[in-house]
Amino acid sequence: MSKEYERKLHYPERGNENLVFDKMIQGAFMFYDRLDTIIEALPPYDKMQVRRNRLYNIVNEYRYFFENEEDPDPNDHSYPDEYDHFYCDKYYDDLDADMYDSALQMNRQLKALSEEYRVFIKDCIRVKTVYAAFLQKIHYRNEYLHAEETAEIFKLYLEDQGRNLRPFDMLQPSGTMSQTFIPLEIDGHTTMCEKYRFGTLGGFLYIDLFKGLENHYLPRKCGLCGRYFLLEATAYSAFCTRPTKEKELPRSRTPKDLRGQGEQRSYPADVHEGV
Repeated sequence: MSKEYERKLHYPERGNENLVFDKMIQGAFMFYDRLDTIIEALPPYDKMQVRRNRLYNIVNEYRYFFENEEDPDPNDHSYPDEYDHFYCDKYYDDLDADMYDSALQMNRQLKALSEEYRVFIKDCIRVKTVYAAFLQKIHYRNEYLHAEETAEIFKLYLEDQGRNLRPFDMLQPSGTMSQTFIPLEIDGHTTMCEKYRFGTLGGFLYIDLFKGLENHYLPRKCGLCGRYFLLEATAYSAFCTRPTKEKELPRSRTPKDLRGQGEQRSYPADVHEGV
């Protein structure tokens, strides 16, 4: 659907594109609004102010191309500050030079917006299909790895990835990023710190993952609930610290979290293997 709107979001050029423009743009409003709702629920965006209705704002910026009513009264010269509908009966060839340039400018803004959403969707797919598979290899021994071991796994993973043709199947960043250094006051001392700027979610996740690998801050899927949690360079565990349900074990020996529950369940097997 994202690719479809990326192809259709432009000033009408041919065929019946002008006649169906309002129907198309209304569908695009709803599609991108649903995406914004998903984005708002995901970290780090759940801690940020997500800009919504950006497509609606762009089209309203160029509302002089459109009519707010399907059959407007030619004698009514009052126009609302914002349009709800965007009916169009013209093509590029019907525009004068200034309007033509404005239409091209609108197209550039629409293209940039639709590409941004497409990259975000690909980044999310990459997390599920690529990052998860790579992390599974990193955790194959259920312990923290040395830097050389991590590098060797990454090398083999990249060699295996060389056979993939789709960009979102590759372990790589998207968009642009930059790194600078700034002095910050921390606990009364001035410390030199790294500052990163990311143009996409994929760029942030890529740097965050490998910075974490350097310092044993690793995402891992919990062996009980199946959700991801962060190992924070403390004792390695295959289980998260989310609260457990008391009904799963007798009350007298029910751990308070899934980590305790998982370790309690795996302990007899460990003892048996050591005998």
